[in-house]
Amino acid sequence: MSLVASPKPSSERSAARAARASKIRDDLWAEACRREEALRDLMRLHPGRFPEIAAPEACFALGVSRAALFGLIERFKTEKTVSALLPRKCGRAAGSKNDDPKRDRLIRRTIERLYLTPERASFARLIEEIRLLCVHEGLASPSWRAIRARLAELDLRKHALRRDDKLEIAATKATAGEYRATRPFRMSRSIT
Repeated sequence: MSLVASPKPSSERSAARAARASKIRDDLWAEACRREEALRDLMRLHPGRFPEIAAPEACFALGVSRAALFGLIERFKTEKTVSALLPRKCGRAAGSKNDDPKRDRLIRRTIERLYLTPERASFARLIEEIRLLCVHEGLASPSWRAIRARLAELDLRKHALRRDDKLEIAATKATAGEYRATRPFRMSRSIT
């Protein structure tokens, strides 16, 4: 018995491709087809390595920057599909982190040591302490937004229990019952 997973049959792959393609808007697909045609023409005119001198004209024809042009060429050469040329959003994906694991551990340890205590330090003090520790360790200092994002990821109940915060513990305790809207903007709670 083979431990390596066998590839999907071509009918399953084409069905998956068709399902993805059906979710693509027509205008985006038309743009990808236009890019594919232009890139095929460029690659036919310049086989092998794409010359730098042809870049400005190609950028103007495709309506992209120089960096985006070379990114499109690379994606098209590797994937060889029109879907590789679909317009993409700029920047990192939502929710992704660009953190060094060592720095992330340092941030989390400092939050536990200073912020999750009964006598919690101020947010400004937390930021300053994390920055000092990062400098001491030779790491890049995180922004205050990155530190705030770590605090937002904390489980509120766990946070309250660590700090012995009676009000927050009571506020995060699960209770029986349900909320019902009797009228717009009116919520009533019933215990069943």
